Amino acid sequence: MRNDVGEDKEGIFRNLVGVDSDPIHYTGMLVTPGWLIWATCGAKFGVVVMAARLQDIQVMDGTTQLINDTGLEVFGFLSGFAERVSAFVGLGPEPAARKFRAAVKAALAQGRR
Repeated sequence: MRNDVGEDKEGIFRNLVGVDSDPIHYTGMLVTPGWLIWATCGAKFGVVVMAARLQDIQVMDGTTQLINDTGLEVFGFLSGFAERVSAFVGLGPEPAARKFRAAVKAALAQGRR
């Protein structure tokens, strides 16, 4: 679980690029052998849950200057979208974040075998 400070942007695009209209929000992520799932929660915007089948996405380490953060860039078909989209999931530099990044990459590699 992660606690972030966001900037004042509106709309679904805000959520996909990682800029949050809430001054503070929380993010939780889960990776399974077939899915990557994450949720954000903030007082203003509420709860947003995103999910993607691992076979439908590409994941790379990413950064954003909008909120000065590091995390994962997820590109592909996310649940609820008819087209490929890109989403940034802020994780930060902490050891737990590095471990989670490695777990996501391992699950992706395992699923492509």
